[in-house]
Amino acid sequence: MRYEPSLKEIVGQAKAISTILQFLQHFKPGKALLLYGPPGVGKTATVHAIAREYGLELVELDSSTRRDAKSIEWVAGKAGKQASLFLRKKLISMDEVDGISERGGIAALVKLVQTSSHPVVLIANDPWSKRLRPLRPYVKLVEFRKLTERDIRKILQNYAKKMGISYEEKVLEELARRARGDARAAINDLYMLAQGKEKVTEEDLELLGFREKEKVVFEALKLIFKRKGFNAIFATSNLDMDLDEFKYWVMENIARDYKKPEEIGRAYDCLSRADIFLSRAKLMNYYRFLIYANTLLTAGVSLSKEEVYKTFTPFKSPSKIRKMTLTKQYRQTFRRIGDKVAELCHTSQGKAVKEIVPYLGFFLKSEKF
Repeated sequence: MRYEPSLKEIVGQAKAISTILQFLQHFKPGKALLLYGPPGVGKTATVHAIAREYGLELVELDSSTRRDAKSIEWVAGKAGKQASLFLRKKLISMDEVDGISERGGIAALVKLVQTSSHPVVLIANDPWSKRLRPLRPYVKLVEFRKLTERDIRKILQNYAKKMGISYEEKVLEELARRARGDARAAINDLYMLAQGKEKVTEEDLELLGFREKEKVVFEALKLIFKRKGFNAIFATSNLDMDLDEFKYWVMENIARDYKKPEEIGRAYDCLSRADIFLSRAKLMNYYRFLIYANTLLTAGVSLSKEEVYKTFTPFKSPSKIRKMTLTKQYRQTFRRIGDKVAELCHTSQGKAVKEIVPYLGFFLKSEKF
């Protein structure tokens, strides 16, 4: 469920919010705001809250929208010059501007700021990025400071109250500590832990080991995707996971980083060949095949690109693994029931889980049983 905090619920950013409101109140064309700060501190949430609470029509270009020069001129440029259909004031916002890769994209943003008759608020993690140099004279920088553990605990308390989540106090303390200043990550963790439970307990925190593992995997992915060379074979040397699991991470992110169809095709070809060697290693108990699998999965994919893309790529964990993490407790309960059924029916646990347990719910609901 999407959490949309009000301005009062945004913690630790009072100075930044005050600056934004003053800018909107005394807006003059030709100047924009550039909100900056680490991820998860409330930059985007603040823009959304201001638009809602002050009745502004939000025209937004987020990271999922094409943001080349033509798209910026078409979507934001038109919105910057036209009046709202319902005669409401507009607020034009663009997230992750430091991630724009196309050369003409920044020039189009500068033109938008110069010509828009509506306020423009831009968002970035790094305002000092070289590619933003042409834009900086036309913006006022507004810093969103890094959140403390105390700030994040307060945000989690507000979120839990709004969503009706019960919890042990130690849970919020630990989530705030692990988040390292990223409120969005802490909220996502609490939401995940609360699924299907009456109360979130300390024991549930074991599920978060997955997110700690993510950080190591992302470093391995950077070695493959953000460099080009045979040295990528060392990407898996510090991973606490087998190649069978890591291949899903690579598969999920090939098309997120590579741009040209032929590069994507070569990368997936290497991935499929790696999968063949992984299967043969298991079937034949000949684990030297893992060397070939690792080489194809790392160096093969890395060398599939013609050049290294220096733009920021938001790597994602595989959807399959995310689903398995969210359903871990459900599957464990399912297996425990399977163990008991297997013992009573004198069969294997696997057969009980597949052929008997799924029908128990039907029997229990039926009045005949």
